[in-house]
Amino acid sequence: MSDKQDNTDSSYITKEEIWAFEEHAEKLCEELSGKYRPLFVEHDYDLMLEVFRIDFNLSTKKGIIRHMSKDDVLQLGYYSAIDVSILDSNGVLVDVDRRELKRNITLWGCYKRFFKVRHIMNTSTKEELQALMESTINGYAATLELELDV
Repeated sequence: MSDKQDNTDSSYITKEEIWAFEEHAEKLCEELSGKYRPLFVEHDYDLMLEVFRIDFNLSTKKGIIRHMSKDDVLQLGYYSAIDVSILDSNGVLVDVDRRELKRNITLWGCYKRFFKVRHIMNTSTKEELQALMESTINGYAATLELELDV
């Protein structure tokens, strides 16, 4: 399964293609949330599936988060990912044996390394991305000893 590809320039992809991939991921989150969330709710857990876009440079400084738009995707610091998390009935991230049930699946990022701007992109197909998300969800269910009848 393809995962992430690291490139030094963005000439191989347009911001529209990146945004379309992120929008597909958002739709996938909605579909899988509709399918799996009720099964977690039955056991007093909440499944969070969402795409987030942040300025990674700012978010690492004292919790400052600036939400990003389509025009920002090729800007230094742009980072997008899918958050797959399990919360308890109080809205707190579930921790099992000091392991938080939270995973960020990188979609796209733009950063600087060794004086060069680099881009990292998830090159998974849509089917592979869905399989990875479902595998993560099923792994969480197994950790919590829940049976997901889907």
